Amino acid sequence: MEYIDLKKWPRRTHFEFFDRADYPYIDVTVQMDITAFLQYVKEHRYKFFPSLFYCFVKGVNETEAFRYRILADGVVKYDRIHGDITVPIEGERFAFCRVEYRENIHDFIRATEIAQEEAKQQTELVPNDWLDVVWVSCSPWFSFTSMSAPTADRRMRSIPLILAGKYYDQGGKTLLPVGLKVNHALIDGVHIGKLLSHFENSFKAPEKIFG
Repeated sequence: MEYIDLKKWPRRTHFEFFDRADYPYIDVTVQMDITAFLQYVKEHRYKFFPSLFYCFVKGVNETEAFRYRILADGVVKYDRIHGDITVPIEGERFAFCRVEYRENIHDFIRATEIAQEEAKQQTELVPNDWLDVVWVSCSPWFSFTSMSAPTADRRMRSIPLILAGKYYDQGGKTLLPVGLKVNHALIDGVHIGKLLSHFENSFKAPEKIFG
């Protein structure tokens, strides 16, 4: 973890301008083509969500702006960002689940499955103070064209959220709604574009990430 010298940071004025906003977030939703990706995971019998989750966390780690976080005493850049997902538990509720990022997708998928099984044993929602994560949630029950979500704890206002909806067929392609919520004090449209490009590359050539 590296603390950023705000006096020398080229982004300082942008950070200060948006950090004081009542709602400093950018919310955006895109429909992503996962045709090749879905076909590959089905043919090779990989589980869809852990594979998708890997693509998301991999993209975040490869997009520098998404590794910055706002702490009480300044802005930091993490060397590595991990995943924080929601796991269904009894009573139509969910639990938080942390998965450490691994560059090897097979190791990451195994770690995700183990962490999910452990999280399913929880009986209530347990808050955490993880900041070196990206929030990833999946709503497989419906598709959407826009999204927004609450940030219950202001200390976590700089953690990006990625929400995936129900994929659907259109024009011979399989499309996946992907929503992003990011803090504009740290992230601009150009950075969102870079992240989405990473996702697109993974979805178009899944054989490259699965090896």
